[in-house]
Amino acid sequence: MSDELHPIRDVRLADLARRQGGVVSAAQLHGLGYSRDAIRHMVSRGRLHRLHRGVYAVGHQVIGPAAVRLAAVLAVGNGALVARRSAAAGWDIRQTGTSRVDVLAPRRGRRDLVGIDVHVSRRIDARDATLLDGVPITTVARTIADLAGSVGWADLRRTMERADARELLDVDALLRCSAHRAGAPRIRAILDEWAPAPTNRGIEERLLELVRRTDLPEPLVNAPLHGFEVDLLWDAPRLVVEADSRGFHNTWAAAERDRHRDAILAAHGFRVLRFTWSQVTTRQHEVITAIRAVISGSR
Repeated sequence: MSDELHPIRDVRLADLARRQGGVVSAAQLHGLGYSRDAIRHMVSRGRLHRLHRGVYAVGHQVIGPAAVRLAAVLAVGNGALVARRSAAAGWDIRQTGTSRVDVLAPRRGRRDLVGIDVHVSRRIDARDATLLDGVPITTVARTIADLAGSVGWADLRRTMERADARELLDVDALLRCSAHRAGAPRIRAILDEWAPAPTNRGIEERLLELVRRTDLPEPLVNAPLHGFEVDLLWDAPRLVVEADSRGFHNTWAAAERDRHRDAILAAHGFRVLRFTWSQVTTRQHEVITAIRAVISGSR
């Protein structure tokens, strides 16, 4: 049967293209049984559209972001991973800001790859590689570690916060990936800002200690109030202060529970203020100012 007419092979190609967002490599085409002449013929007929040397879009040139990233990985070759800005965009923790694709590779390889920035790492730890939508990509931890040395503080903090909000941040893996690298001090500094108390009780104790160093009235501690136990309560000014440790309050379910609790207390006329470990330990003035403003306002 000719290269042009081979229904079974063509069905396999269609299935592969579907699974890969519409892109295939020449090596994959050869594996399906297409010869070089057959590939050239398909390109001339518009069945394949060249994206990079040896990488094609099947049927049309309109492909999605994941397929664009996969095409870049296929172009760079074995062991390549989407990385840095492109990986951050893939994980939806940062906007890429460029149409170019960052790829991490164990060797330099070709230098004529249009639209691809190749970053060489002679040793890529297997723990730093994964798949996202079928595309080989650096893990979130490795992605952040790679970015940390080249983006600004605010950008890095936003990226880490976004990863944390999406429950993608593995702190142990991040510390491992970033060790002895340019961005390690920045990552550690941001993590230190977030560091929670050993227990939720730890923040409560620091809050109470902070309040007692001022002329503010003494609050009730762990007081029952409308079916809840609140951390600190000033009954007359109808003020509740809650200690938000990340371990107890940084999940979707906990946020829902806290919002429900706050709404019930607000319905009974109580103002609820929430403070984090970072605020209590490094920004005490804003904590006391906020509490004092509510108490003074009620008077």
